[in-house]
Amino acid sequence: RMADCEARPWGGYDRAERVRLILGRSEVLDGDGDDGFAALTNVSDGCVALLQVSGNFMFDAADHRDFLGATLGAGIERKTVGDVLVQGERGAQILVTPTMATYLSTAMSSVRKVPVTATRCSLTELRVPPPRVDSFSSIEKSMRLDAVASAGFRMSRSKVSDLIGSGSVKVNWR
Repeated sequence: RMADCEARPWGGYDRAERVRLILGRSEVLDGDGDDGFAALTNVSDGCVALLQVSGNFMFDAADHRDFLGATLGAGIERKTVGDVLVQGERGAQILVTPTMATYLSTAMSSVRKVPVTATRCSLTELRVPPPRVDSFSSIEKSMRLDAVASAGFRMSRSKVSDLIGSGSVKVNWR
């Protein structure tokens, strides 16, 4: 029965944007067996693998789009690639499916024109950047949605009103 199923997201780390959904019965996922959630999120042989892409990007900086383009340029589909964490001039860490980690470690040779080496690593070597937090304070004349949203997103009230009218802005997911 569907009521007995549970879904748990996993993308290599807790705040991952692109995740794989692990489905199963709660007693199986909570168990210690080979098909439990702990086994599927194992750092060495789980459902997500870490690919370390290293190269000299000191004089030719690469961004997220460059690493993603090089990964997809190797002939794989986007659904097999998770988050791409750019590490500055050291390269990037890319979360992929385990089979794609093996394939990309041989198929990926350059990002733009910079030669790279791609090696599969343990998830314990994953370096996640801290979340970017932008705090500010604002005093608004009223608690109207357009006033609060325009202050929060730093847009004019007329643009926010257009977005509200088109249904692009929601309050409490409604």
